[in-house]
Amino acid sequence: RVPAWCAVQPTMKFGATLKALAASDANARGAFDYKGLKKRIKRLRLEEDAAARQAALREMHGVIVAEVSRVNQELSHRRANLDWVGGGVLPLESSPGAQALREFAELNATAVRKGVKKLDKALTDAERLEVLGWRDSRPVRIADPMDVSRSGATVGGLVRVLQDSEARARMPLEELGRGAFATVHALAPGVKLHHSGSWASGMDAEKGGAGPSVAIKHGHWSSQAAFEREVALQRAAAGAGVAPCVYFSRWLGGPLGKNGVVGMARLTSPSFFRWLCWETRELASAKARGGWLIHPSLSKQPIVCTWRAEARRLLAVLRSLNIAHRDGHEMNLMFHVLDNHYEPPTADSSAAEVAAAQEAKARILTAIRKGPGAAHARLFVIDFGRAKTVRGRLGWAIEYLVSGRRLPDPEQHRQTPMRARQTGEQGKGRGGV
Repeated sequence: RVPAWCAVQPTMKFGATLKALAASDANARGAFDYKGLKKRIKRLRLEEDAAARQAALREMHGVIVAEVSRVNQELSHRRANLDWVGGGVLPLESSPGAQALREFAELNATAVRKGVKKLDKALTDAERLEVLGWRDSRPVRIADPMDVSRSGATVGGLVRVLQDSEARARMPLEELGRGAFATVHALAPGVKLHHSGSWASGMDAEKGGAGPSVAIKHGHWSSQAAFEREVALQRAAAGAGVAPCVYFSRWLGGPLGKNGVVGMARLTSPSFFRWLCWETRELASAKARGGWLIHPSLSKQPIVCTWRAEARRLLAVLRSLNIAHRDGHEMNLMFHVLDNHYEPPTADSSAAEVAAAQEAKARILTAIRKGPGAAHARLFVIDFGRAKTVRGRLGWAIEYLVSGRRLPDPEQHRQTPMRARQTGEQGKGRGGV
């Protein structure tokens, strides 16, 4: 297939063709500065002083390297806006914008090749040898736009895969949680999510590189308005530092018009509820626990009182934002300990995996027992599905009567055979550590 830019006035010089494309085709904007390079080459031809020519040549070399680097970054940004998942899950070639991306790369490669050729003609033999001898004189080239990582994925590609059951089965996802209307997944370790936006607001942003770990919530909402309200309220709460930040959201509609995807910062685990279960197991033997998932004596422990006060502070911050969470129980309060993710072993886990999970759990418990602090452990509010905006004393009085409850409430957490199996009390299942 002939690139679109080749069809624009084939008898025109390349510089004029590039200028015409930039004026009429948005895909050509942001291309290599071919015109600027030609002006520099023209000035170099007119320069006779050897020292001045050397300085101009040095400067021109730096400009070419910087321009190629900028174009490659632009290619990377455009590729991140397309829909693909590496490893053959969703090929980049299947994305509607793949052909335009390839043509943009070809246009820039031609501009660089023609520009460097013009520069070479303006140099003397001695200057060519001098350039080849520069330590920083390395080949510069436009990157292959179709060269994607096997372990990479874009937001658009991820969203498309989540809508296709067959593709989703090939996608390396880990289930973090499941509710009545939505499921939360995380990308498998080593999978890099390419995002055209910024990760700067992420809790792991200081790590750089591929950005923070991302949790992907997808499922059904009663309407687009309900979906957008949940996203907006969580963004507001994240701005105040009490909820995971939202990186992206997509309303998909679908057959029932109720499907959506939200990408947010992944939290470490455990929930406030799970932590209290862990502490109960640390507190006493199974016989001494007397069938409690959360032992009543924990309510009097100083560290539990400290974290309970922190939970109340988070909900108070939400109230200051006129947000009523309406589901602020201990299972919707999640701990985050930087660089620590707890994955409960299963019945099929190896001895090494069980040992690693136990070590991670011990590190998380140690961090939480130090109390609230960004350097060790933080608490966040999650799941804004039932949240709403409330204003006025009367509105808040009604909310208190409807939603108020003690945190935590051991009376609601007595052990039963079913809950023992669900929480791993018998040493099996996802909570068996």
